[in-house]
Order: sequence, then structure tokens, then C-alpha cells
Amino acid sequence: MSSSDAPPPEIGAVQHQLADAVEAYTMLARDAGDVAPFPANREVGPTEVAVTAAAMLKAAGINSFEIAGLFNV
Repeated sequence: MSSSDAPPPEIGAVQHQLADAVEAYTMLARDAGDVAPFPANREVGPTEVAVTAAAMLKAAGINSFEIAGLFNV
């Protein structure tokens, strides 16, 4: 079965997985410092990252000024 033949994911399940992944990544990054978000053998495109990050930032109420502060710009 190709990915185009697979049924669409259940939104609630994806939301829970994303929330769990964000919390787990935060714990790792706080403990280990600079941790790559994706494994070396997994390519995630810039559009997917931007769409997901934008939705997460909006949901968390983070604005562009706060982002600039995180990156010291």
C-alpha cells in the first residue's frame, strides 16, 4: 500500500503525537543542549517544517517579536 492509498491520519491522534513529541524534544534539548530535531536518515522538507511551526506558534500565542528574542535578532 503506497502512502497515497493509506487512509488519512486521525487529527486527534496526530495532535496528541505532536504534543508528546514537543514535550519530549524539549526535555532532551534542555538536558543535552543542541539536539537535532530529525534523525540523520530522515529528510523533512522546509514547507512541512514551516507549516507545522507556524501552526504551533500561533496555537501557543507566540508572536514575531518573541521569536526574534529567541534568536537574538
